[in-house]
Amino acid sequence: RQDLDNIGTGDGYYITNGYAVPIKYEKTSRSGKTKYTYLNGEEINVNDGNTYIQIQPINQTLTIE
Repeated sequence: RQDLDNIGTGDGYYITNGYAVPIKYEKTSRSGKTKYTYLNGEEINVNDGNTYIQIQPINQTLTIE
C-alpha cells in the first residue's frame, strides 16, 4: 500500500478537450472535499461524463503527449 498525503495545496493539470491546463488544488482535511481551481482562482466545473483523478509521486517527471 502506498502512503498518500493529499491534505494541503498543490499544482496539477486539468486535461480536457485536447488541452492540459495548469491548475491548483486545495484540501483542508481528510474528510474535506478537494477544490480544483484555475490559476486565476476560478473553480473548475468538470465536463459531463467520467472524470478521473491521477496522483503521482512528487519526484516523478510528468510527460503529457
